[in-house]
Formats: sequence, C-alpha cells, structure tokens
Amino acid sequence: MPAVADIQNSVIKEFENNPDVVVAIYNEGGAHGETRSWLETVWSNYYLRGKIIWDSTGANSKNNYNQPNTGLPFGRSYIIDQQGNIALAIFGYDPGLVIRTIYELVDKPPIGSLRNLADGTEARLPGRVVTAGSSQIGGAFYLEESNRSAGIRVQWPVSPAVQPGVLSDVVGRMSTLNTGERQIIPTSVTPGATASVDPLGMTPAALGGYGNIPGAAGAYNVGLLVKTWGKVTEMGAGCFWIDDGADIQADAGHAGVRVVTGGLPLPGDLGVGAYVTVTGISGCVLADNGTAVRSVLTRRVGDIAVVLRGLGP
Repeated sequence: MPAVADIQNSVIKEFENNPDVVVAIYNEGGAHGETRSWLETVWSNYYLRGKIIWDSTGANSKNNYNQPNTGLPFGRSYIIDQQGNIALAIFGYDPGLVIRTIYELVDKPPIGSLRNLADGTEARLPGRVVTAGSSQIGGAFYLEESNRSAGIRVQWPVSPAVQPGVLSDVVGRMSTLNTGERQIIPTSVTPGATASVDPLGMTPAALGGYGNIPGAAGAYNVGLLVKTWGKVTEMGAGCFWIDDGADIQADAGHAGVRVVTGGLPLPGDLGVGAYVTVTGISGCVLADNGTAVRSVLTRRVGDIAVVLRGLGP
C-alpha cells in the first residue's frame, strides 16, 4: 500500500493551481512527515480557496489542528461537493479515484451553484434532465439535477425545439430575468439519451423558497419540477390561483399561488372552489406591483387534475 503522504502529495500536486479545489489535509500524527507546521502551512495556503474539499481526516482535523470541521467521522476519505454534500466516501487510499471524482465535479458543477455566478459568467451543464421542453412553455426550457436538488431555465426561442425527457448538455452564459430568476443563455445545446425525474411534492407555501421572492422561506426551488395542491381561489386569463388553507398572499390582489396555464385547455370542471393537484415548474412572475411572486408553470394537458369539483368560493 502506498504511503499516505504520497497519496496526499499526489492530490495536492494535481490541484495546486486549480482555484476551484481545496486540497486535502491528512492527520496521522506526523507518522508520514505531516508535522503540525507542515499541515498548517498547507491548510493556510489552500483551504477556503475553492468549493470542492477532499478531507481525509474528517472531524479529527479540527480536534488536533484547529482546522475547520466537516463533522465527518474519522477513518475515511471524503470529497465534499460544491453544495456541501458528500460526493465520495471511501476507506483506504485511492488517489486515482479521488482525482477522477474531483475532475468530474469541476466539470459538472451542480445547478444550484450557478445562482451565485454573475451575469455573463460561462456556465457548463453536461447531462442534465430536461423537465419542460421549449415547445411546451415557449422560448425556454428547464433543466434539473437527477437528484432533484435544483433546476434552471435555459432561454431557447429558436428551432429545433428542445424536447422534455432527455439528457441535454448546455453551454452558455448566466443571465437574470426581471423577476430575479436566473437563467442560461446558451451558445450550444446538445440532446442525449432519454431520462426523467419525478416531480417533488411541495405545499403552495413552500414554493419559491428563500431567494428572489419577497417573503418566501425554506430551500430555494425556483426551476424545479414540482407537484402541489390546493383550492382554486380565483380564475384569470391564462392562469388561476390556489391555496391549501395557509392563506397565502403571494400575488398582489389575489389569494394564493398563481398557476400559469397559458393556452392549455383546462379541465371542464375546473373553477373557483375546486380542489386540484398541479404539476409544473416552480417559478416566479411579476405581480401588478412589480414584485416577484410564487408561481407554477404548467407544461401540458394532464398537469392539472381536479380532485374535487368546486361548489363556489
């Protein structure tokens, strides 16, 4: 088995000039030359330099060297991705696996990390699931992580249409809509194999999440494919509003969350007082007062299902 210091040094050497990667710190009491001063020097030079962490000491690093604590148990090597999740957890020492995994993370940043990029910054998203096609919503489509952690809008007003239910590679630049929703303006879109994700169940009050929507709280979910439910409080032109009893005042002058239907044919029994389930993209629109409010963007017939016909308000 190769010495731990050799593994450590190989990873440091591979990523020492990469601004996106935090190199590892290994603590074995100096058995392989990792003296306290050596470890602290390496940590000071590289820690917090990027968003990907290889930590092969876990909680022991803080206890022995007063370094930032990942809260992970001792005895494994961990790679922490850009969102703070464990991307790799292994026993033993395999620098090749560590290096390959880190490169995959660098090349495939999670969608959620793009929200913090400035407009005009390049964004690359290989192999993400298309949940709403450009023919369904017009002028754009939506991509989502297969683990349903985040989704994002991709502007696409051209032909051919991008179809839902496929993996697509997107390269482009970040942009921001007037609602505050982030999007990618692509320079290339390459469709691939078929793929799908199930909608994430979510109450109307949980839609949007903390971010660009005033008053919203919880995990940011604009761009995700969701399924929500509630009572129809009002019908409008190309939309209606639903509330599940939480008395949401998310849209100026209207009670509940706006469901955007566009030109979709609606169920014949849909009306004020009906109880419905709605599947679509968690989004945001501008209210009459100019603020961003929660919305659900439906994609196709079948996204709206009447559970109980209404008898009035």
